[in-house]
Amino acid sequence: MNILVIDDNPINRESAYQTIKGHRLTVVGTYDEAYRLLEVPYVARSQEVHDAIRSELERRHGPLEKEWEAMTRDEQSDWLIRFERIAHDMERPIGFDVVLCDLLMPASKRMMAERTMSFVGQEMPVGFGLLLMALMKKVRYAAIVTDTGHHDHPTAAMLDPFLSRCPSERNNVGTPSRFIMNGARVGVYTAPMRHVDGTTCINCRGSGRQDPCHCVEQNGGVAKADCDTCAGVGTYCWPCEGSGKRWGKDWSLVLKNLTLE
Repeated sequence: MNILVIDDNPINRESAYQTIKGHRLTVVGTYDEAYRLLEVPYVARSQEVHDAIRSELERRHGPLEKEWEAMTRDEQSDWLIRFERIAHDMERPIGFDVVLCDLLMPASKRMMAERTMSFVGQEMPVGFGLLLMALMKKVRYAAIVTDTGHHDHPTAAMLDPFLSRCPSERNNVGTPSRFIMNGARVGVYTAPMRHVDGTTCINCRGSGRQDPCHCVEQNGGVAKADCDTCAGVGTYCWPCEGSGKRWGKDWSLVLKNLTLE
């Protein structure tokens, strides 16, 4: 499949390269980059295309009984709705089968008025807009994938009641909440996380050792030689779980869950 991943966090982008294998992968980090990939520029319909749409309209709904000028306003409106629906059905989809998008990303300057420029660069739930753009372009699968918890942002809190929970080391239960929208399978995920190779934990600076291990307190101030956490060293970095690496989204588990029949 041809997959687009959108995330402003470089750790999460690197994790996409490490976790999604066997597919054609495009990874971008800004709203504007994603917009350009998802946007299909407007092209005026040729007479040939227009006639093909009208022919399909008449095939589905029968020959038109009146010419445009003889129609009432309501009849014209109904004709246009049917015409555009068929035009959409006949459009070719964009090149992506799957779009996976972060929820919160810096706001773009695109289409901003002077009075709203102060929002540019601030984190906003722009993932919704990009998700809907993807659905308009007939992708097969699309998802919002956030690592923001409900205690950290009101948008994440709003989504919490129906967030899909992917299987992971920390969470291997639960029924995914997936929807069908415009013919696509859609999910909203709290991302499972993984240690990303080539990164360095900002707490222990890659050593995996920082704070006293729990075995030291339990063993009278001396590390247990057979401790399954610190392996007898006596210190352990809890934020990175001793890996010395930073956490990133495990996109492969999201993809597996989203496409699971």
